[in-house]
Amino acid sequence: MLFARERPGTAVLIHPGDYGEHFGVDGLYGTADNPIWIGGVPGEARPVLKGIHIARGAYVIFRDMEFRDAKDAGGTGTAVHVHDGGDTDFPTKTHHFVFRNLYLRDNQFQHFKFAGIDDVRIYGCRTERDQRGGSGGINFVGCHHLTVTDSIFRDMKGFSLQFKGGSYDADVYGNRFEGCGGPGINIGQATGEQFFRPYLTKDRTMYEARDIRIYGNAFTGGTAAFAMTGCTDCSFTGNTVENPSLYLFRVLNMDMDDELKLANRGMAHGNTISGNTFVFGELMEAFNVGEGTQIETFKIENNVFNGVLHESYKKPQL
Repeated sequence: MLFARERPGTAVLIHPGDYGEHFGVDGLYGTADNPIWIGGVPGEARPVLKGIHIARGAYVIFRDMEFRDAKDAGGTGTAVHVHDGGDTDFPTKTHHFVFRNLYLRDNQFQHFKFAGIDDVRIYGCRTERDQRGGSGGINFVGCHHLTVTDSIFRDMKGFSLQFKGGSYDADVYGNRFEGCGGPGINIGQATGEQFFRPYLTKDRTMYEARDIRIYGNAFTGGTAAFAMTGCTDCSFTGNTVENPSLYLFRVLNMDMDDELKLANRGMAHGNTISGNTFVFGELMEAFNVGEGTQIETFKIENNVFNGVLHESYKKPQL
């Protein structure tokens, strides 16, 4: 099977063509000094695959490839799916993946999904169109030490980017988000307790998302630039937001089990929204702030708002 026997230091070069398959492998390990390289041939057109599913691995670099038309591949309809194989050990044994210059389009569900992984870097990738709502571009579940930069997200039916399940320490900068069906970025979201990494117990306080830094990006259209749910110490700074259809941003609450030790009972807490420019037409509700949230703990300052609010709009207490 393709990729299944690759050794540290191997470079797999794939010539142009439509390979029409979804490849899977359990255990793909390079080393820090000798990573595994997988991708197209420099100077040639990208090879086209339906998807890749990797359970467990480390030090792998994917570059110059196209993934399209993934339909229930591996039971998910996700083009690039990398996860820890259900191993709840922490730190994870699945880490250090790089994705550079990939083009993902017209996949059924999610373009990228990562679960239980550390150190993921995404550079110069382009995602367009998912075929089923409720998901979209990149979904990080229980992942840590992340970078997403210089990438384009266009025409997602759901979100473009999501951090949840205990994800922390991420930098998202220099990207374009265009025409999302949901918020451009979900910072936190409800996650089943078994999917948290580190594993969620009644004795360990956790967050849906922490220290997620969104800065220097451009958002055009979509229902809202971002939503914060169950996250803490996250920031949205220095971004440009143009013409969202429903809200500038959302701050939402979750129904939580009292016995689970999510910080602040899963409420968004202590986040920063500053130095952004919001340009918009007439909106019914600029800031969608749910009941029971802790918006009073947020730092919201030095933003520029240029637009029209409907006469029935009632400003929340920010």
